[in-house]
This record gives sequence, C-alpha cells and structure tokens, in this order.
Amino acid sequence: LAYEAVAALMAVLRNGPSFRERPHVVRLLRSLQDAITKPNLRVPSLWSVFVAHGLAILAQPHHPQYKALNNYILTRAFFDLSDV
Repeated sequence: LAYEAVAALMAVLRNGPSFRERPHVVRLLRSLQDAITKPNLRVPSLWSVFVAHGLAILAQPHHPQYKALNNYILTRAFFDLSDV
C-alpha cells in the first residue's frame, strides 16, 4: 500500500506543474520508495511522519531545517526503515 501511494504521488509530480523544489521532493519520495523492498512492507510511523514533515520543509527553502534535510537526503541512496 505504501509503495502504491508513493508511486501515485510520483506520477502526479511527473505529470503536474513544475516548481523549483520539485527535484528535492522527488528525491525524498524516491528514497522512501527505494526503501520498500518487500511486498506489503509496513512503513514505520516514524518514517511516515519524517517524510510528511520533510515534504513540508522542502516546500519552504527559507525553513531553518531545509539545508540539513536536503543534505541528509542527498547522502543516502535510500532510507533504512529499520534505523529509528
């Protein structure tokens, strides 16, 4: 379910209007999508909250946590969902 939800959101981003932070948002979602390695894998709620807040932060380049979050996303190929 989580993989399908992320895939649907990625499709909307691909076909929707362009915006400046789009590559960062896509990278965040792709990191989550690549972390889902098994069918019906349950994404821990902590990671769901992290991604939700991350999307809100990436939409505001002036946010104090924007740079730290962006660096975190760029240094990992995917999120380790067991790392809490």
